[in-house]
Amino acid sequence: MEELADPVTQVREGLARDGCTLLPGRLDPDELARLSSLTEDILGERAGMRSLLELEWGVEFVRSAEVQAVLSEIGYIGGFCVRGILFDKHSGANWKVPWHQDRKIAVKERLEVEGFRSWSVKERMTHCQPTAEILADMMTLRFHIDDCGESNGPLKVLPGTHNEGFLTINASMKYAESIPVEFCTCIAGDVIVMKPLLLHASSEATTVGHRRVLHLEFAKSGLPGGLEWLFRV
Repeated sequence: MEELADPVTQVREGLARDGCTLLPGRLDPDELARLSSLTEDILGERAGMRSLLELEWGVEFVRSAEVQAVLSEIGYIGGFCVRGILFDKHSGANWKVPWHQDRKIAVKERLEVEGFRSWSVKERMTHCQPTAEILADMMTLRFHIDDCGESNGPLKVLPGTHNEGFLTINASMKYAESIPVEFCTCIAGDVIVMKPLLLHASSEATTVGHRRVLHLEFAKSGLPGGLEWLFRV
């Protein structure tokens, strides 16, 4: 009989294969209650989104034992947080997002470096698209503060597409037509781990309520040509 891999190995192999995995119950009830209270204090200020790394408690959460334990579990050693966002999809901020890859990073200032393009400034922060190699080495953790079923506009993904590099709109649509969609439903306290280049999307929520997510992006190395990450926590 073939020996089954241990749970940690299964998580890491699944993440490498699919580009996404669910880790249930990584926030205990006390921590959930604390985070719920903190996020309620800032809801509504930015139409359902808020930068976390500009907040003291956001930085503390990134450095918390809960976050570091997840990074260790998935084998992402030496990672530091380069972006943190609170998303809250609710009746006053209900949106849908088409199939896409997360391609933008935030840097301290614009420098003309080969392979970095699509420069923009949003919320007073300078963003650009780095090389695919940099994005392929990054990791995203999504800590859910609320339950998220199919009616809450959950994340949906196309497993395995993170291995295809940058995809055009036409190529993305072809994958969406040929690969079964996986809905990332979960309950409060769960963590969804995903690779930035994984094709993902979400629909509008059809039920009243909140869908709060602490979205954290991690990298493991600096940037070339004098470019610097805007945040490095």
